[in-house]
Amino acid sequence: MKLLTIPQPKFIKTDYSGHGQGRLMANEHAPLLVSLTLLTRTREHYVDGSKKRALALLRAGRISEAVASMMMDMRKGPNCGAPHAVHAIGILAAAADDAAVARAYIEGFY
Repeated sequence: MKLLTIPQPKFIKTDYSGHGQGRLMANEHAPLLVSLTLLTRTREHYVDGSKKRALALLRAGRISEAVASMMMDMRKGPNCGAPHAVHAIGILAAAADDAAVARAYIEGFY
């Protein structure tokens, strides 16, 4: 009988606290400013990527899929929440098969 051995996972410890080695911050609020800048960049990149995917679907004539893609991305993204009324615009555009309104819905996120 042959025994099966499962390798143990290796973990890498990463410190995101801002208290690691490196250049000293100017004041006690600097780590907060750095984290807000990173969060903003992350959101901007996320929205840009979401728009590109949705617009590619729209160019392919897949209006419903484009609206659904953008809507779901905005619901799960970092700080990307939007009022239900905004998403209703996209839903109505998809239901009416109106590519121009769907494009306005997608491009309206920033």
